[in-house]
Amino acid sequence: MMHSLLIINSLSQKRYEEGLKLAESFLGKTALNHPDFFLLEDQNSIKISHVRELQHQLSLKPYSAPFKVALINEADKLTLPAQHALLKTLEEPPASSIIILTAPNKETLLPTIVSRCQIISTIAAKTLINETFFEEQLTILNTVLAATPGQRLLMAEKMAPNRDQAQEFCQNQLETWRLVMRQKAGLLKEQKEMAINLSLLEMAKIIDQIRLSLYFLKQNVNPQLVAGNVLLSYPF
Repeated sequence: MMHSLLIINSLSQKRYEEGLKLAESFLGKTALNHPDFFLLEDQNSIKISHVRELQHQLSLKPYSAPFKVALINEADKLTLPAQHALLKTLEEPPASSIIILTAPNKETLLPTIVSRCQIISTIAAKTLINETFFEEQLTILNTVLAATPGQRLLMAEKMAPNRDQAQEFCQNQLETWRLVMRQKAGLLKEQKEMAINLSLLEMAKIIDQIRLSLYFLKQNVNPQLVAGNVLLSYPF
């Protein structure tokens, strides 16, 4: 399950504000001065010593929230040694921790760090979404969430009769869950009415499962089996 998220935005202040908003959605309260919130930033560069302190903070048990949440603001200022040190934490994150990074783009960070983060590109999120696509996919999503296990397997047979259609279905579901996650965090320009009462962490887990399913499809695993596993991974 993803314990780290990367916010991409071209505006520094927007990145910081959206990072705080995301942190508060996990904490359930204002992040600043919260005992389970840790802000890591520096005007010049974020050094390995700063990352070591972060690692120590995350190793402690949460004080009052379900998670300890760290916001690494302007993660592109991490020195190379600091990025390598952070990578070890992203590979084996403490169980009760969430790490949020902000950066102007993915290219400013090591690819291995980017690959271990759930990307939230608020540049795209703040633009108008494809209303027709979103409505159609949201209808499918709500239908699946209301279905029994047997009904979901029948849906998988219908929606993913072959590999190409299974890939398209999983990709569409992936994009839909990403939009729902952005809406939950308040990062969409236009807020949609949704009855999906899941936490951001639960949504991130579902997104991980869909991404894994897309990998399995590339390995020629049975498409209906893959799609069925995706739908059964959704909460009942």
